[in-house]
Amino acid sequence: MNSPGRYSIDKIRADALLRASLDEVKSADEVKQVRGRLDSFPTKRMIDAVNYLDKNILPAVKKKSGEQSPDYIFFTNVVEMLLWAVLVKDRFDRLETRWVNEKVMGELMRENLVTLQRELDKYTTIEDIWLTEGLDHYMKGVQARAETLLNRKKS
Repeated sequence: MNSPGRYSIDKIRADALLRASLDEVKSADEVKQVRGRLDSFPTKRMIDAVNYLDKNILPAVKKKSGEQSPDYIFFTNVVEMLLWAVLVKDRFDRLETRWVNEKVMGELMRENLVTLQRELDKYTTIEDIWLTEGLDHYMKGVQARAETLLNRKKS
């Protein structure tokens, strides 16, 4: 059972990657429940069982009874079910990792947003002060010009 067969975890992961999709994560409790159930899957033993069935049982049943026999069809279905169980576990592991990474990235982005907002507020305040001083300068200039014009009319 320990000899490598045509099924491997890398091949199964590649298949899972092709088929993987993150439809929706409903709640953290559901994720914990699914995680608990999937953690109980003995992945290596399932792969070993698939390889054993594929190398030993299926060829013997095929030789004895043929490909259309109920025994051959049953063991073929068992192989497919075991492979799907491994795929589902691997898919969930990857999606959970992706979900956690997205949550971390969201937190980092929020922190970055707060930092940048504070920085922008500093520059906005400096700009307001600068513009206010600039407007005061223009106001003094207009006031001086108005006084000059008024003084000319009086004279």
